[in-house]
Amino acid sequence: MLFGHQAPEKEVAHRRQQVTDLMIKWLEGEETLTYMQGMNHVMATCFREIGEENAAMKVFDHVIRQADENLFHSDGDKLVAAIQGLADKLREMIGKESPKVAERLAEGDINYLPMLVQNWLIDIFLHVLPTEAAARLWDHVLASEGESYEPQDSRSTHG
Repeated sequence: MLFGHQAPEKEVAHRRQQVTDLMIKWLEGEETLTYMQGMNHVMATCFREIGEENAAMKVFDHVIRQADENLFHSDGDKLVAAIQGLADKLREMIGKESPKVAERLAEGDINYLPMLVQNWLIDIFLHVLPTEAAARLWDHVLASEGESYEPQDSRSTHG
């Protein structure tokens, strides 16, 4: 995730520290959102693809806020409401697309969907999709309002 290929451990350790420093820098300037385990995957991908720290932080911030910033909100009530809202949307979609799966989910004693939704979206699918597929999904999310997002530096990015 840090390089997109094999790299010497020394380089990996250095890049890992850079991503950690970027996360800390982003959090220091953030008043409403909090760190959730997995956000570092998003930051690592942004930094790997863009290469410049400030531009990577801007893209990271934009992606997090477009996905649903309440999934990263420091207010627990907003976090739970965002997770439950997305789980309800997923349940509705499953009901339409896969009635048998919906029926089995309804029979279960445990509501797994909120756990799945949070797990999938905290790192915006990076742990369940190949990075290139996740980047295409991010491109869709970033352009979902009809806007075109261009990073601040001249390198092209995946999202």
